[in-house]
Amino acid sequence: MTPTKSPLFWIVVRGQMNPPIHHPFWYFGVDVISEAERDAAVADSQSLFGELSQFKTTAFEIFCSRDRFEIKTRDRGTVERVSDVARALFDEKLPHTPVSALGLNTMLFRDIGHSSSEALARIAKSSSMDFGLAEVTSASLRLVCSTKDRTESVEVSPGQGSMIRLTENVHYSFAQQQGRFELGPILATYSEVVAHAEQRADLIAAQLNKGNSNASG
Repeated sequence: MTPTKSPLFWIVVRGQMNPPIHHPFWYFGVDVISEAERDAAVADSQSLFGELSQFKTTAFEIFCSRDRFEIKTRDRGTVERVSDVARALFDEKLPHTPVSALGLNTMLFRDIGHSSSEALARIAKSSSMDFGLAEVTSASLRLVCSTKDRTESVEVSPGQGSMIRLTENVHYSFAQQQGRFELGPILATYSEVVAHAEQRADLIAAQLNKGNSNASG
């Protein structure tokens, strides 16, 4: 299925952050962004002082609070750059930042050609569970797979009209880690995570489209 809404790609790092450091001039000074990106970020900054740093370059957006760092983009072609920036920050420029968790995230949209609310409601109603509602008119599905090193979740929810929204998260917890470790090896998988999310989105959309054809038939 062809996406008709802008996707969202973002990486979240949890830990003990220092928001004032995350400033466009510092990013430029340590060669994380270009001069043009620095100037654009300063002109468009939302907050650069105190407990919160938030600014947008021409390629991505940065958000940093005391316990959370986030970098995001809507440009598919910038996904690798986003992971490279996160790696440079936490493995090279700020290697002693205590990090407790890392999340690789995607939000994709697909048009299934008919009401997404009705399509997902049919799946819920096909279950033998009694939800205690007079009628199920819409539904969201969330599936979780936990392994030794990470937890993956996939959520399918209705968008506007015939659009479905697919949100995926690959979560790594480092609460039990001792000493310094690098995020780079995990961040290097982000492009692959996104590619798999896109394939899964197409597969789910195709099945929902087929399910509507079967229901109509």
